[in-house]
Amino acid sequence: MPALAYYCRTRPPWMALSCRWKARCTWTARRQLSPPKANRISLAKLEAPTPPVSWRTSGSTGRPKGVTLTHAALINYAQHAAAEYGIHTGDRILQFASIAFDASLEESLIAYRGAATLVLRPERMLDSTAAFVRETERLQLTMMVLPTAYWHELIATLDTHPLPPRLRCIVIGGERAIPEKLARWQELTGGRIQVFNTYGPTEGTIAVTRGLLPAQPGDGPAGREVMIGRPVANSTVYVLDRHLHPVPHGVPGEIYLGGAALARDYLHQAGLTAERFLPSRSRPGRTSVFIAPAIWRASSRTVPCNIWHAPIPR
Repeated sequence: MPALAYYCRTRPPWMALSCRWKARCTWTARRQLSPPKANRISLAKLEAPTPPVSWRTSGSTGRPKGVTLTHAALINYAQHAAAEYGIHTGDRILQFASIAFDASLEESLIAYRGAATLVLRPERMLDSTAAFVRETERLQLTMMVLPTAYWHELIATLDTHPLPPRLRCIVIGGERAIPEKLARWQELTGGRIQVFNTYGPTEGTIAVTRGLLPAQPGDGPAGREVMIGRPVANSTVYVLDRHLHPVPHGVPGEIYLGGAALARDYLHQAGLTAERFLPSRSRPGRTSVFIAPAIWRASSRTVPCNIWHAPIPR
């Protein structure tokens, strides 16, 4: 599990204890970085019997949970995402997210898979949207993964601070994309920069759906929500009722994930794993996991669901 110095002193010690680490502290600035003595947790020389990858949920509705991601899920995602984004050796990809968040996996893994250059974000880059655009040009970035909220901020200043011509692809995710913002983006960029909208909780290994947004105002369905795309390769997304039956078009349901994207379990939480990771009826021996309320939306171009405005259970 990745840990930054900031989280070592601001997050409670149960984050480390839940992983059952055996460690000793070796950093130099121990006094400045360590929590109070009563809560001190050593975070170096890790000797835990860890799974392939252990990541934590955001904890937006409670205490963060450790999620076990598999090598196969990460490789599956990286390989197909890099292909869909057209990543190549000439690309320069921004490392926007902190390594404490799973979004950083997408940035780094697709860069490694496509033999591209991963460019670390300077702190000053977030001083303002104008500074962000200047650094994007200075660093000669061609691709980036942004929180949807920050993409909205960029759109608000695009008329005075246009993005440089070298930038060709942006991936967004993390919350609902506002249709009016997309329309403004289309108006100001004219389809020059590809934008992929993604959706995926930690339990779905980075993202479980991905869709290329329309480049021009008339290309997408008018007056509709911005769709979250189709399931990523080798993965499935179902919208089911409380009896685990598919819901009709327009009827609220719950999202269930399956296939290669699915996490293995909640780390050291067998009870919660049994509650949330359910046997798949259609694929014996496989599991699917309940994630969030959703609205069924059938379309030949998108996965037949769109996220309802409700918090993702955590």
